Order: sequence, then C-alpha cells, then structure tokens
Amino acid sequence: MLFPRRSNPPALCLAFFCVTVFFSLKPGLADDAPAPPQRKETLEDPDRIAQLRSLYEKAVSLIQVGDLVIAKQYLIKTTEINSDFFQAYELLGRISMQLGQLNDAQKFLEQAVFNGSENANTYFFLGIVDAEANKLEDAERCYLKAIEKEPQSANIYHELGLLYYREGRFNDSLDTLNISNKLQPNSPNTLLALGLAYIKVDKPEGALESVTTLRAIREEEKATHLENLIRDYEQTRTIPEPQAANLTPSVKAPAGAASVSSPAQVQITGHAQLSLSSLQSSDGKKSSDGVYQSTS
Repeated sequence: MLFPRRSNPPALCLAFFCVTVFFSLKPGLADDAPAPPQRKETLEDPDRIAQLRSLYEKAVSLIQVGDLVIAKQYLIKTTEINSDFFQAYELLGRISMQLGQLNDAQKFLEQAVFNGSENANTYFFLGIVDAEANKLEDAERCYLKAIEKEPQSANIYHELGLLYYREGRFNDSLDTLNISNKLQPNSPNTLLALGLAYIKVDKPEGALESVTTLRAIREEEKATHLENLIRDYEQTRTIPEPQAANLTPSVKAPAGAASVSSPAQVQITGHAQLSLSSLQSSDGKKSSDGVYQSTS
C-alpha cells in the first residue's frame, strides 16, 4: 500500500553552499576544539585560517564525488581548528543523516544551533532527526522554529503535518497539511497525506477531493489507493489505521532534489535524501520558489 512521502529538501547546488561558506571564513578561529557545546576564544592566525580553508575545500571536493565518509573526517578537522564554525556542523549533520548516523547528526545539528546558526534548514533537519528518535515534542519545536524563520516553506508544514498525524492530532494535521498544499499546490505526497487526514476526521468528501486532484495530475496509483481507503470507510464506518511504518520518518542519502524523507519507509536510509550535491547554503539562501523544493 502506498502512503504519503515527505516532500523533498532544497535543490540548491552544493557548490553555491560551499562558495558561500568558503569565502565567509575569516579570523576568529579556536585553538582547540573541546567537546560540544563548549566554545573557545577566537584567535587571529592566518596560518590556521588557511588550514581551515584547505580542509574545508577538500571536504567539499570529496562530497562532490560522493566520498562522504572521508569528507566527514575533513569537516571534523575544521571544527577542531574552529569550534565555532557552525556551517561545518550543519554540513556534518546532513552527511551523518545520509550515512544513517542519527546520533551524530543530532549532535552536529545541535552544535550548529548552539554556535549561532539561524538557518531554517538546520532546525528542519534537526526536527527530522528528533522525530526519528521518537522525540516528538522536540521535533515539533524544531519544525515550528524552522517555520518562524521560513514561513513560506511548504515542506516544513508538510513535515509538521505528518508529525501531528503520527501523534493522533488529526485536526492539527489537516490544518497544517492544507497550509502546505496552499503554499505548494498539487504535491502528490501532500494530497495523499491530506486524504488520510480527512478520513481520520470523518470527512471522506475532503479525501475525495484529493482523489480527484491526484487523478488530474496523473497520479493514478496514489488516487486508487486513497479511493480504496475511502470505500472501506464508507462500508465499515471505521477509520483505517495506516501500517506502523506509514508516517514514520526515514532517512536516505542527502539527495537535494531526491526525496528528503519517506514516511512509507521505516529504514533510516529513507529519512533524509538530502543529496549533498544540492544542499542549501548555510546563510539561508534559497531556491527561486522557496527553501524546500519538491520534485513530487
């Protein structure tokens, strides 16, 4: 059975991310890197700055060819030179998500926030990690913080709507998914999630609207699946329960435009297909029509 997938993360090219961070490096580097969340006094040492630039540039090159494990090692070295380098922690968090290392991802993303990151994506991905760890209240706070920083992101609302669904807050889920649908109309994954939420609040007519729209955009498989659920409901007057894996976040390789997460897949390798070749820049730059673009 098909279930709604999460929308996709930003499709900005990693090169832009890297150039932005690379040229933003300047004096103010830590001599040693204590374990987070401590911070060190800064220093002005041109040699260490040059070393930081070199390590970061090597990490970027490795990411571009898909060698994430070695890239991660280089990025960790940059944080040993400058423990306040939040852009490196953001990127480390995303790499760790791709590698399925969610404990590392959480640690790095939290450190990025501690070090001053105001990027909506940092909170967005931290929310995904918290949801995977079943820290639903923490995940909700992260998504709301991301929305505060990027209120026009359909994908953040989509994720929050799925979280509410998972918590059994179906009216909240419906309201939030409708916002996502208004910001990015006719996303198949959002339409399917909306249909399930309408069934949950005993409004099958709303689910039928999703069916109609799915067919109009040639998503016949999703439309048929949702139609079958509606038919079952009308015959039994019971609201179908999705399979356990239905709305559970999963994380896949950072693949910028590939799917960020797939609630239909429980494996961690489905949760954040944030293609590292198209990560958003750490300074909050976004794609032409919003921070998070979906290819669905």
